[in-house]
Amino acid sequence: YFIDDYFMDELVNIEDFIAYTKIGPYRYGAISRDCDADTMVYIIDPKGIEWFKEYGPKNVEYITIFLHVPLIERMRRCKNRSDYEISFMKRNEAEKDMFEDFMLSGDWDYIIRNHDAYQTAKSIIKLLELKFGEVE
Repeated sequence: YFIDDYFMDELVNIEDFIAYTKIGPYRYGAISRDCDADTMVYIIDPKGIEWFKEYGPKNVEYITIFLHVPLIERMRRCKNRSDYEISFMKRNEAEKDMFEDFMLSGDWDYIIRNHDAYQTAKSIIKLLELKFGEVE
């Protein structure tokens, strides 16, 4: 959902707000009632993981999978976006240190080198099944 800053300020303070991060001027989050009750996959950056560990629900079992996407692959995937030149370079510069630090920190359970979306999805499903049982 796209909402204004006032509404986001209100959401962050409700009980079932389970994930939050800020990338540049944009804020992202998740509310538990909008998520599947059995299995949830949520994609977030390292700052969001820190937020989840500190403020998120304590009764949730989870694993952290670091998807390492090489620069060349990220560039290839973003090439077709209309704002590619400006947007990609700005975002890459803003996130580079954060993701490098996260990779070196080891503050994740698994790491997947994400070259191919299909193979990555298969690997994620396999990890989720190992941890939580069958995934639909």
